[in-house]
Amino acid sequence: MSSFTDKIEEILIKYDPEGLISIGAPKDEYRPEAFYIGGHIKQTASLEEIATICRQIFSEMFDDTYTIPSQTGDLAFTKHALAITGNWKECDPSIVLRSKSTSPNSTREASINKIARDLHALLQQ
Repeated sequence: MSSFTDKIEEILIKYDPEGLISIGAPKDEYRPEAFYIGGHIKQTASLEEIATICRQIFSEMFDDTYTIPSQTGDLAFTKHALAITGNWKECDPSIVLRSKSTSPNSTREASINKIARDLHALLQQ
């Protein structure tokens, strides 16, 4: 049987709040976040409390966002884009750049709401 942390990790992979699994990151990419979330949520946590904890952890772990002005609007990319190539000019825009309308934070927020819902349901089992 899977540990609670494993179940949290499965949920994080399912919703991929940072879009890293979808670009080929290892399946254990969200293991640290799963560990931290598991250590902070309680059996009696409300949906809002779980979402707040997830939001805080992902903000602490992933909030190095850079913005580049461009002809079609500002583009944002995360520190993970730099880790891939070491130079933002060499990053594949189809993978790592997002327009402001689909910023990393708005994508993350939508995922966190789904993650919190699934975690809340897991705690109720």
